[in-house]
Amino acid sequence: MPLMAVTTGFRIDSPYTWLILLGTIAAYHLGKYRRTGVLLGLAFLLKIPAGLLFFYFLRKKAYRVVIVSMATFLLFMLASILMFGFDLHMDYYREVIQA
Repeated sequence: MPLMAVTTGFRIDSPYTWLILLGTIAAYHLGKYRRTGVLLGLAFLLKIPAGLLFFYFLRKKAYRVVIVSMATFLLFMLASILMFGFDLHMDYYREVIQA
């Protein structure tokens, strides 16, 4: 049941999804590249289809955004693995991602 809550909690029609995506775009246009990277990294963590934004920033050569987003993603993934264990993450990968 917890996996179901994670996968359905942040759908594209969720207000949180739109807030994160709009915040990412707004922060980038304001020149707040670190903030943009953190929001983009959080979008990846929340399973938002943010891959297109990631490639957009990569194409724009906004390397600071790309690096900060990947660092944010990796930091939170490491914290999650340390808190909940690697086995739970592998179960999630097998049951949700590969399904």
